[in-house]
Amino acid sequence: MKESKSENISENVVCWLCNSYLIDAVSLSECMHSYCRSCLLQSLDKGGGTFRCLKCDRPIARDLSEAFARDNTIQNLVYKSAPDVFWQELKQRGEYLKKRAVPSDEKALILDKKLVQLASELCAPNEVVSLCLEYISPGLPDNEEEESEVKEAKQVDENKPSTVADADRWEKQEAQMTSFRRLFLIYSSKVDNR
Repeated sequence: MKESKSENISENVVCWLCNSYLIDAVSLSECMHSYCRSCLLQSLDKGGGTFRCLKCDRPIARDLSEAFARDNTIQNLVYKSAPDVFWQELKQRGEYLKKRAVPSDEKALILDKKLVQLASELCAPNEVVSLCLEYISPGLPDNEEEESEVKEAKQVDENKPSTVADADRWEKQEAQMTSFRRLFLIYSSKVDNR
């Protein structure tokens, strides 16, 4: 099976129309290309009655309820890979509700229960994650051999699931060890040069 590259992931979480992360993601039923719901509706309004995918030019159904559907999987992927986008969207929806008198049925749409529920799932302390940390030296040692010793990739055991809390604890321990190694290298290079 061919591995996905990060470029391919970003192609799927970025709206082709606004070049920003997908917000209220929808996928076209004919070709499965994804857009922000508002971007797609605005472009269809400007299209003059022709309904085609803007990316592949494939015709889509005239009945918009059949033409596209919400894509919660991709939207969750956007929010989990870029939590700032999620918090910004939640903030904007809250500000919108404060500024306008919105009927309760519209308020239910704006305060999407799945969106609010996702807040508890974003980077939860017990969430299983795959993690690879790499320390890159700020350039202390001049010797390439010493630099390769300082600059080492640390990877969590892939066979054992790790949680965000485990990764946070491991990262703090690693930072303490890195500081110790850096001080040791500086001290030992001063001693060797004397």
